[in-house]
Amino acid sequence: MQTIRYPEMPDHNDGFGPNTLKLRFKNRPEWAVVHPLELRFNRDGKGAADQYHARTDGCWPNVEEGNPNWYVYWQQVAGQVGLGPLVAMEHAPQPDDNEKVGAIYLPDMLYNPNGASTITEKIVIYPKASQASTVYTESGPNSADGIQTFVTAIQHENGHAQSMRLPLPKGGWGDPTGELDFSNAWQEDTDWDRVPDSWENTAYAKTLGFEVIVEGENDWETQRAHDVNLREAWEHGWESLDEAEENKDTTYINPAGYDPETGKGQCPRNEALTVERFQDIDSRDWSYQATQ
Repeated sequence: MQTIRYPEMPDHNDGFGPNTLKLRFKNRPEWAVVHPLELRFNRDGKGAADQYHARTDGCWPNVEEGNPNWYVYWQQVAGQVGLGPLVAMEHAPQPDDNEKVGAIYLPDMLYNPNGASTITEKIVIYPKASQASTVYTESGPNSADGIQTFVTAIQHENGHAQSMRLPLPKGGWGDPTGELDFSNAWQEDTDWDRVPDSWENTAYAKTLGFEVIVEGENDWETQRAHDVNLREAWEHGWESLDEAEENKDTTYINPAGYDPETGKGQCPRNEALTVERFQDIDSRDWSYQATQ
């Protein structure tokens, strides 16, 4: 096998794949040779991100110097199949002692009674997102290769972001256009659990175990932590922390937990949509793993 090296990495994943090599001699055009080939990239190399930081046009968002090529190009694939990230994203070292492939950073809202409150969302992708894994839908477990794991991780975390964008009657902070609106969050979330009080006071939310509490009363910190964790479990498709705990080492999400009426289960909904696109996602993977 012959290897041809190009001096620059393509700006987009579409620059890889089937191509044609044409060899011509200046004074003997009849000697032209045409040879089909495929352009691929070293999955764990860092040429793309390093090249980006030598430029000034900002062609790639969510990329830092030293990021692996798979992280750079696969997020472009996620966008091509209609499953691109909704919020900012970064690549981070693998946390110790866990198998996480991704997370979403949702710090406490900065409540400002004198103006719009804000929140910073960021998806964090770990190295294990480039490895094979198992993902779950209602039809059962599915084997996922590296790029499939990566896109599934993005969409799982997007589920949390999308849940925040649900309208107030479904416990989110979305305005009529689906954008976040925290203009009255300091009044709507008096117990600071990132869940609107008006939703927590509904009969449905109360059956799940949510409670609006007053700071300093009824073990406020414990209930606040309970509601934060319960909201995450609900976004995973569960209706109790016990259910989430029982399944955390197997399916993690509830594959049948999406309910369009209540908004529950945005994460399993997104994972199922990703699985439906696995064939398309795989067809866009032009990485290879270099051997030692």
